[in-house]
Amino acid sequence: MWFDRLTQKRIENLPVEAHAHRYQLIGNKTECLNRHSVIEVNNLLVSDGNKLSHLNNATFKFSETIINEQTELLESAIKSLGTQLDDFTECIRISPLLPQILIDSSSHLSRLELNLEEVLSKGHLHHIALHPRIDMKYIDEVTDVAKAKRLAKNALVHLASHSECWQKQTLTGILPKKVNAVFSQDEYNIYENRVFSRLVDKLELYLSLRLRKIDQIQKTLDQALYFFNGTEVHYRLSKEICSLWGKTFDEKTTTKTSNILKKTAERLNVMLKKIKMLKNRGVYLNVPRQARVGAILHRTNILNHDPYYQCLVGLWDQLNKETTKKLSPKEYFEKEQELASYYTRYLGLVLHHAFRPYINDQTSISKSGRISTEWGGCKIILECLNFEWQIKIQGENSQQGEVILKFIPWYTYINKRPDHIINIKDNVVIVWPNVHELDNELVNGNYSDHIRCLELKPSDLYCVERTGIILDRILNQYFLKNYAKPVGKIPSKTMDIVRKNQSHSLGIDLAKSQIVLLENNEDNDFVSEVITSLKVENALSPAIEIKKQFSLLNSLKICPVCSHENRIVHQSPNGFKIECNSCKTYRYLRRINNELIYEQKLDGIIDFKLTGRCSNYFKIEL
Repeated sequence: MWFDRLTQKRIENLPVEAHAHRYQLIGNKTECLNRHSVIEVNNLLVSDGNKLSHLNNATFKFSETIINEQTELLESAIKSLGTQLDDFTECIRISPLLPQILIDSSSHLSRLELNLEEVLSKGHLHHIALHPRIDMKYIDEVTDVAKAKRLAKNALVHLASHSECWQKQTLTGILPKKVNAVFSQDEYNIYENRVFSRLVDKLELYLSLRLRKIDQIQKTLDQALYFFNGTEVHYRLSKEICSLWGKTFDEKTTTKTSNILKKTAERLNVMLKKIKMLKNRGVYLNVPRQARVGAILHRTNILNHDPYYQCLVGLWDQLNKETTKKLSPKEYFEKEQELASYYTRYLGLVLHHAFRPYINDQTSISKSGRISTEWGGCKIILECLNFEWQIKIQGENSQQGEVILKFIPWYTYINKRPDHIINIKDNVVIVWPNVHELDNELVNGNYSDHIRCLELKPSDLYCVERTGIILDRILNQYFLKNYAKPVGKIPSKTMDIVRKNQSHSLGIDLAKSQIVLLENNEDNDFVSEVITSLKVENALSPAIEIKKQFSLLNSLKICPVCSHENRIVHQSPNGFKIECNSCKTYRYLRRINNELIYEQKLDGIIDFKLTGRCSNYFKIEL
């Protein structure tokens, strides 16, 4: 039995074509993939590198994924961050952006690149290209007598048996018109030249991938410098992102690293141009493209002793060491399982950073990553179950809690958005790395009522903001439904207490024996008196509801941007206005027909690219 994580449904059998990392094994029986790797219960079905795969009683193929320049960088970053997250109580000190060690290791030329630069500067490879070692190849060919310089060994036998090659026959013998002669040709396709040609191919590929990787890191550094120096985005967004990036680099170090990276890219580009020139002339053109060379070179006399060909051996061996070795199916399977686990941890790291506005004195964080905090009169819980992170709301009398949102990490290289593959449930957000730079609603500052796909990767400086705005939206949609909700039936003695202390912060409906909490201006002692009275009157449900709504008002009065306390101003019929004098954040709740509209502006701006999660807009269906 399998669990489809995207649709949240159980399935008996896998489809003929299955996505890797999508299906989780459930039940009590293990599976074996291609007779080499056991899939334990609750583990994911991941690829072993083979397209056609076999399980105990099923055969299927994995859907095609496209590897590009981002995947290697992504894997290295996810692994580097994932290994640091054994204890989530310290995760707030870890930035979810590109790790420093990864950037530093990419900023300088490697040993191979330094060696290649030296070899190219000395002109050894160019000398081989234009003045290669060659062999002589001898070919027997029937040709005109005038062109023949050397006869083949079987020339006379051939002439005797081929009368069409005779010019005429005389009394003394045969006068030939054509003979079987021997011709010599330069043979470029020797082993050493095949090594040269295939090395040139390998170096071109290596340098191209290396430059694309540097380009990805450079884009991130440029984006960081933009937030350090830019004036277009709001300074509060700049401050938040610079704070995250500052856990990796400060502005000065970022600038220095960016300059180093640019110089490294320039040197690599020079090398790449020279390598490409070698393919356009000389011996490379005379060696067949299909001529292969094994991974381990045969140390011939020419490779060992020729001063020009000697450099090929060192470059070949270094290139094999620095490039990723080909993994066995079992090793590939284990790597994919590891990446799935690390990506789940990485999602947890981002969620912990995004959860910061809801963290207070009542918050507890465990080593496993479980967060429990009080907000809006309820307990909000973030926890990881297997390969998904859940957000639960637990009321005062609730032990289990209600799951309002699931974040499903899907480590995949597909070239489609997940919501273009399946219909995603309302309480589910599919998280994927998006290595193909597909359009995202939030990237362009557009907002839909339901965001069900979350692009998440360390190279994206908006990753916490992107996660946070979804978190804010879902939590506010849940809690704001309870704003100004009438509470009844209130006993008469309690109603007398409320009526005597009536203010514009409380609404009273005597006919229905209901009260409504509208603003947060009531004294805590007075609210406690009302709750105590309700308990004495055995009206426990209204007491719990009033306490919950009063806690919600106390939570709402805290500005989500700067944490400054503000006054809630009720706006009829069931809305409010909250203006923060400290950071100029304005929050509005309006009722239009059967919907609530929530609007949050920072300095009058609603634009994700400029303000991040500090501004928001969404509808709440009643």
